[in-house]
Amino acid sequence: MSKQLDEITENLLSQATDANAEKISVTPQRGGSGYIVRFVVKGKARSEKWIPSDYAHTLMIDVKSSCNLSINERQLPQFGKFFFRTKHKPFVVRVLTLPTFNGDTVFLSLELQSRPRVLEQLGMPPN
Repeated sequence: MSKQLDEITENLLSQATDANAEKISVTPQRGGSGYIVRFVVKGKARSEKWIPSDYAHTLMIDVKSSCNLSINERQLPQFGKFFFRTKHKPFVVRVLTLPTFNGDTVFLSLELQSRPRVLEQLGMPPN
């Protein structure tokens, strides 16, 4: 997909890849006071930053539209994926959105996009 990502989303993904994060979670705080962003690096979650609700809503809309998910759906979980490229590496970003009492929580899983292998590379004959 060639959709241009919003600057907020692109910055968050760039920061995560720079930190070698495998996953990102964006979780709403009670009372609508904002969202907490956590990166998972080598299996350990660490709190990265707090972002205001309006930035988080922009992020949610951008991520959902990049995956062709319903922007208005707030009662059911949604799954999708999109592609993101840093300066040197292409990534597949798998997305899970979960509705919660305080707002949508979004989980992003960053996977390095690999090229398909031909049978010879796997040690199998071509025929």
